[in-house]
Amino acid sequence: MLKIKGLVLNLVFFLQVLLVFLWWFEDSVSLPAWLQVAGRLHLALVHVPIGMLAFIAVLIVTRHEFKKKSFNRILFAVLLFTSLAASITAFFGFLMSRQSDYGADALALHKWGGIVLSFLCYGLVILYDRRGKPSKSFYGLAFIAFVTMFFAGHTGGTLTHGENFLLAPLNSNSSRVTDGSIFQEAVFPVLEKKCISCHNEAKAKGKLVMTSIEKFRKGGKHGVEWVEGKLEESRMIKFIHLPLSDEDHMPPDGKPQLSYKEMTLLGYWIKSGADFEKKLAALDDKDSLKMLAMELHAQKSVVTEVKKYEFSTASEETIAKLNTPFCSVFPLYQNSPALQADFFIRESFKSASLQALTSVAGQLLVLNLSKMPVTDQDLAIVATFRNLEKLNLNFSEVKGPGLSTLQSLKKLASLSLAGTAV
Repeated sequence: MLKIKGLVLNLVFFLQVLLVFLWWFEDSVSLPAWLQVAGRLHLALVHVPIGMLAFIAVLIVTRHEFKKKSFNRILFAVLLFTSLAASITAFFGFLMSRQSDYGADALALHKWGGIVLSFLCYGLVILYDRRGKPSKSFYGLAFIAFVTMFFAGHTGGTLTHGENFLLAPLNSNSSRVTDGSIFQEAVFPVLEKKCISCHNEAKAKGKLVMTSIEKFRKGGKHGVEWVEGKLEESRMIKFIHLPLSDEDHMPPDGKPQLSYKEMTLLGYWIKSGADFEKKLAALDDKDSLKMLAMELHAQKSVVTEVKKYEFSTASEETIAKLNTPFCSVFPLYQNSPALQADFFIRESFKSASLQALTSVAGQLLVLNLSKMPVTDQDLAIVATFRNLEKLNLNFSEVKGPGLSTLQSLKKLASLSLAGTAV
């Protein structure tokens, strides 16, 4: 035990000195690729010292249940490895801070919280080792360590989940500015739900902040994210429709993704001129943007029943090949083999893109071809999607005769033909 104790204490001391050195020369630090990978282990290790500090608190509260000698040995061993875990986590956290695109203020607070916590944990070990038992000064330092742990955890949560993540459900209704504009009533709720966790004052990915109209209008390091009336030239729309595996896809893989209706709403808003002032009530009741905004609002409290399907799951490689800036293929539900395919930008539609979906013919349940130049001849391809349940052909070029080919789709439950010659 003495050898392990000496080894761990020396390692922790080395890490503490290294942290001070790295902090002092922070602006000169340049990380090779393998250290960048190591830095990302911070996310896997960050809960270890938190859990061990919580265990220390339990030990202290229940100390009377142990024999005095046994308690002192157990507590010292836990303190020793808590200090090691806190130091390693702080070191990896520093490495990660040199490659992450976070807000400077929030990142500095979290970084300092983590480094100070590692020093406090080391101080607890040294103090306990000299006294051989808990003392008033030990308990005082432990209290400071717990407060620092909560501070570091809170600032870390702000970086990963956005400001006020913990209390957001209580404040979601009061945080919105309900002035009746299209942006505040229709667009901002989508950004608030799917985008602001990465684009806020604390975690300004790409230096883009979406928490206010002024900051969103300012844009990020690449300028404004949209071009009024031009979807094809709007960065925001391009990134949303990239394949999920693409590193530029937004929101990034692992984050809640925008639904088809949410993506369409953002597209409608940009296509209509990206007006921040125009009132939602000023739009005609049959305006697509207004209708979609009202539909999304009505669906907020609706819980969708997740169905189970027996067919196999398409490979990630197959789905990735099908995703283009003009076609999005994605699971209907998380971890479900059922797929939905949505097509965008009428001018870019080709029958070959529809034909490509035959590689997932058994998994495709929802197909949205609204406003695409789909003809009756193209419906022969659609008829091969044997499990199709919902088909949207609104405002397409379908005339009617080709609909007979869809009789083979025994599971088709919804067919939309508004705005067609039918």
